[in-house]
Amino acid sequence: MPKGTDSLALAGGCAVCFVGALIVDDLAPPLPGDWPAAYGVYRASLTSAAAYVLYFQLIRIAGPVYMSQVGYIVVTVGVVAGMLVLEERHSAWVWAGIGLMLAG
Repeated sequence: MPKGTDSLALAGGCAVCFVGALIVDDLAPPLPGDWPAAYGVYRASLTSAAAYVLYFQLIRIAGPVYMSQVGYIVVTVGVVAGMLVLEERHSAWVWAGIGLMLAG
């Protein structure tokens, strides 16, 4: 974490990229019929920005070594949510990969 910065300043880079995309017309405003889809994209962008603020805050408070352990939690939550919500059934290859990840 760079000295003299806070989590909000670091996560602000997401907003700069968004504004830059609007300036160069790489992120065109949605057409009226596209608003439901655009709303989802914008909501996901705001959620990601909030997650980055929390991510940098956790690094500041707990340190980078502790933060690296979050990857295990993300994978676990993703696999379990896929099984419960999307009724996914994983092959032995997926379970072997998860086992290798945990062993690492």
